[in-house]
Amino acid sequence: MDTNILICEKAENKNLTNALMVKNDFLISTDLKKYFSKNHIKISNLNEESFVILSKKEFQIKQKIEKIGKPLKDWNIKIFRGVLTGFNEAFIIDENKKNELINADPKNAEIIKPILRGRDIKKYSYKFANLFLINSHNGIKSKNIERINVKKDFPKIYEYFLKFEKELRKRRSKGKHWTNLRSCTYFQEFEKDCKVFR
Repeated sequence: MDTNILICEKAENKNLTNALMVKNDFLISTDLKKYFSKNHIKISNLNEESFVILSKKEFQIKQKIEKIGKPLKDWNIKIFRGVLTGFNEAFIIDENKKNELINADPKNAEIIKPILRGRDIKKYSYKFANLFLINSHNGIKSKNIERINVKKDFPKIYEYFLKFEKELRKRRSKGKHWTNLRSCTYFQEFEKDCKVFR
C-alpha cells in the first residue's frame, strides 16, 4: 500500500510543488531532509483534477501515451470485481477434481467453469492454472433466474460440498443455501464464450 505525506499551505499554486518517491534505498536511519533534498522532483502537472508524482521525462512519456492511447474507461468492455466465494477451498477446484465430478455425473459440467485468479493475470498476458469454479450461483431475482439447487440438481457436487459443510455454513459470503455462492448480478458472464481457455 502506498503512503502519502502531504504538507500544504493555503496559497496560490505557483507550480513549485516538490515531491519525493521514497525508494528501497531509504532506511529507517536515513536523514529524511537530506534524502528529500537529493531525490525530490518538481511537479508541474498539479491541477484541480489530479496530479501524479513523476519526473519531467516520465510525465512527457505519460502525456505521449495518453495522446495516442485510448483510456480504459472508453473501451467497450465491462470489468467486474470477481467472485467472492467465502471459502475458495471448496468452490475453486483443480482439473483432477473437475474431471472426477464430471465423470461422476456429466451434468456437473453445466456449473463448473474455468477461472483466472488475480495472481494468474500478468501485465500483458495470463497463465491459466487449470483451476475451475463451481458456479453454484444464487440466482438473480430481477431477471427471474432461480438459484442453483445443488442438493436436488447436482447431487455429486452436493456430496463433495458436504466435506466442507461446517466452513460453508459459517462463511459470511454465501447465498440462500450454504451450497450457493453469494448473490452476483454478473454471474452470466461465466456463460459467455471465452477464447482464453481454448
